[in-house]
Amino acid sequence: MSSPHHASIPAWAWVVPLLASALVSLKLFHIVPSDDMDVLLLAGLFLAATVFAAVHHAEVLALKLGEPFGSILLAVAVTVIEAGLIVSIMLAGAEGSERVARDTVFAAVMIVLNGVVGLCLVLGGGKHFEQTITDHSFEFTRKEEAIAEEARFDGFYVLRTSLAAEQIDTAGTVRAYKSLAQVERAFRCMKTVDLELRPVFHWTPPRVRAHVLLCMLAYYLEWHMRQTLAPMLFDDHDRAAAEAGRTSPVAKAKVSKAAYRKASTQRVDAGDGESHPVHSFRTLLLDLATLTRNTVCFGGKKMLTIQSTASPVQRRALSLLGVELAAA
Repeated sequence: MSSPHHASIPAWAWVVPLLASALVSLKLFHIVPSDDMDVLLLAGLFLAATVFAAVHHAEVLALKLGEPFGSILLAVAVTVIEAGLIVSIMLAGAEGSERVARDTVFAAVMIVLNGVVGLCLVLGGGKHFEQTITDHSFEFTRKEEAIAEEARFDGFYVLRTSLAAEQIDTAGTVRAYKSLAQVERAFRCMKTVDLELRPVFHWTPPRVRAHVLLCMLAYYLEWHMRQTLAPMLFDDHDRAAAEAGRTSPVAKAKVSKAAYRKASTQRVDAGDGESHPVHSFRTLLLDLATLTRNTVCFGGKKMLTIQSTASPVQRRALSLLGVELAAA
């Protein structure tokens, strides 16, 4: 968590607190009068600037620490500054200063509850209601035209893209937005379902980056395998037909008739007059994992290689992947 703007602390953040400390020292040693208006104005300016400098120092440290410690440090710094100002006023010994802490809390509560919340209610209510507030009554009536006008757009949202119309049309923009679901499925696959990116048993940044890169490459391979093996999986392998059946890209997506047939019968046509059970990607990998190749050695001299016979499902999967089993 870093920002070039906060890479270094500006000079004023160092100079202002030093000047403020020098002014306080001059007042303590009675070198400058304490009741002079110019001195008081200068002290007020230095106080405000010193508070901003302290907050800026805390913000720079918070950015360097990162979350969550940065936010905690920033909150503690602001709280200490506020408490310091209250204590300073109380130690001044002026009449009524002992009630400053209580009055400060009460003022904050009243501003939040009465001021902010009340203003939000008035502004929010003024959008759809005519309000009449007097010292003894409160009346309101509905703005039927404004409510009806806004109801026309209930459930609508706008998609905006920076690409020119020549690069992507309206329907393409909607499809691109809806394709974000594929990104969410990819993250789910990488994190939990198939690849299990976490927990990461590495500590140094190069090893962590290498681990994430390998998981991304593994998902890249899995994505291409899913596209190729789609006729054997529950995945919709006839998306073009499903897309052609949609009246609009905004309409709810539907699966093709071929995918619906696979899901209802739990069988898939193998193309040779036979049908095979439909697999998920994981169960198909488990099925392919039963293919074995054993090397047997007799007396340390003669070696024999025995390869298991592939089932019809395994043969079709390897055929779709373009893989041929080498002869034993």
